[in-house]
Amino acid sequence: MIVNELQGILKEQLLLAETTLNAIRELSVSLVEDNLSKIMRRNEDLETLAEKMQSLEEKRIPILTEVAKALDLEQELTLKQLASVTSLSEEFRQVAKDLWEKLQEIQEQNKLNEMLLKQSMYYNQKMQIALNQGSNYQPDGKLEHKKGSSLLDRSI
Repeated sequence: MIVNELQGILKEQLLLAETTLNAIRELSVSLVEDNLSKIMRRNEDLETLAEKMQSLEEKRIPILTEVAKALDLEQELTLKQLASVTSLSEEFRQVAKDLWEKLQEIQEQNKLNEMLLKQSMYYNQKMQIALNQGSNYQPDGKLEHKKGSSLLDRSI
């Protein structure tokens, strides 16, 4: 039955979401440690996981549309809405709910990582200014030269 096929895809997505969340958490630790090699590895892992999730999502959407038609529901069902459809089995609704919650956790962890990245960039910019008061990289990547001397040009 098509509902079982959809449930199978949701289970695969749930496992992938759990793996993704763990990788994002590891990325957070790497960001705090300022470990560039680990950051790059985690980003590569996350790219691969995102591609796998996209592939599953491309399978899920048409099947979800068919299930919605078969159950006389809206065609644009969200996971949260799907978890509350009482005509579906309790196991199915639990998988949909768990996946929705896991995706919410991923969003929160991504917000934390965004904050950590901004903090790191701010710190790096301040260090650059302190060490090189004569010039500064701008947000567009251009180097702005200021008149005066750099901290590194001074004798101690």
